[in-house]
Amino acid sequence: LEIHIFPDGEKRVRILDKVLDEDAYVVQSTATPTDSSYMELFFIIDGLKRSGAKSITAIIPYFGYQRQDRQFREGEAVSVKVIAEILEKLGINKLIAIDLHSIKIKEAFSIPVAHLSALSIFAKFIKEKGWDKNSATLVSPDMGGIRRIKLMSEMLNNMPYAVIEKNRDLNSGKVSADKIQGRIGKKAIKVDDMISSGGTIVKASELLRKN
Repeated sequence: LEIHIFPDGEKRVRILDKVLDEDAYVVQSTATPTDSSYMELFFIIDGLKRSGAKSITAIIPYFGYQRQDRQFREGEAVSVKVIAEILEKLGINKLIAIDLHSIKIKEAFSIPVAHLSALSIFAKFIKEKGWDKNSATLVSPDMGGIRRIKLMSEMLNNMPYAVIEKNRDLNSGKVSADKIQGRIGKKAIKVDDMISSGGTIVKASELLRKN
């Protein structure tokens, strides 16, 4: 790719590879800066289409805006749906993503979505450390991670798990961790899908320490 950034921040993207009648794969994480990363991805896809690519698969390891998968308050945009519509309008044929925040995100697309997971890698690491269901407990730092923690438990011979009841003020973003559902062992292994500021992880750790 040839990517030129103008003084005002605009990007000009040019495809240097010959992709006529080829199956093209674009690997682009949309982590910080999310908006800039998405715009770059959009331009790459458009460049591939104009260069005659037969098909385009977008591989997005970190899928930005995935937490905004529904309307939490009146007047809010469902941002993940907007991203899905743009990608489909641009003409991608398939999306590959890793550990999406919600399995319902796939429903925002009408094209095939391959949802991969890295949980097995973490499970292997835990086994190599010698931690088992007699010495450790898996912990989800919020209720939204129950499905994830159950899958992890199954990979670790039904290791016990607990869930922390978390509350977030949608106006201020302030997080509080109030109660633990389940028994905690001497070793608590927190399992989460993404960390932005670390606020949830810190509050969960403080609550675990107290217990």
